[in-house]
Amino acid sequence: MKQQFAHVLSILRATAARVAQPRHFWLLVLVLGGLASLLLSIPTWRQRPVILWFPVQRTEILRPELRLTARQVTVTEEIDLVLEELILGPQADNLSPLVQPTVKYRIIQGRDDLIYIDLTSDLLFGKANAEGIRSFSTIPAKQIIAVFERVLRTTFRNHRFVITIDGHEADYIETLAILDAKFDNLIDKGVWLTIIKTNTDTNVRAL
Repeated sequence: MKQQFAHVLSILRATAARVAQPRHFWLLVLVLGGLASLLLSIPTWRQRPVILWFPVQRTEILRPELRLTARQVTVTEEIDLVLEELILGPQADNLSPLVQPTVKYRIIQGRDDLIYIDLTSDLLFGKANAEGIRSFSTIPAKQIIAVFERVLRTTFRNHRFVITIDGHEADYIETLAILDAKFDNLIDKGVWLTIIKTNTDTNVRAL
């Protein structure tokens, strides 16, 4: 047994002596570098799993859908990919888009771990077809905002998020929802925004 152990030990020493030589050392570095490059080239090593939520067709019921987004250098670049997927819509046939594809956004890095996501008001006003009739999501605006927050906070747990629409926060969204319920499609987007600017939230609730 001792002889076998001594034999193995001598082989290891001889191998270590060879590797220590400059020619063999650099060969080992090249081999290890090649293996590292191969591992990094495997897609699953460079992807982030993301759970998105979309409404079941013609209902307010939400269902999850798994996506894989490519990992990026900065967190804002990764957030950008997640928002793109959320706005593009579901892959499953029985699910509907969360918002209209015309919705745009800005990602604003705040202090520390705070990030602002500013969405355009297309999220609230839908998309007009050739006849001027607008199509809306099947779920309320506040619930849409809640989905955005849920997806971002569960995907990027080390960051805090504030969702705004055209720079306005939750109270603005509530006011628009009240006007939407009162006037339906009788008032267009421009008039809605004029009313928002010239009335307080209390006055709007009194309509």
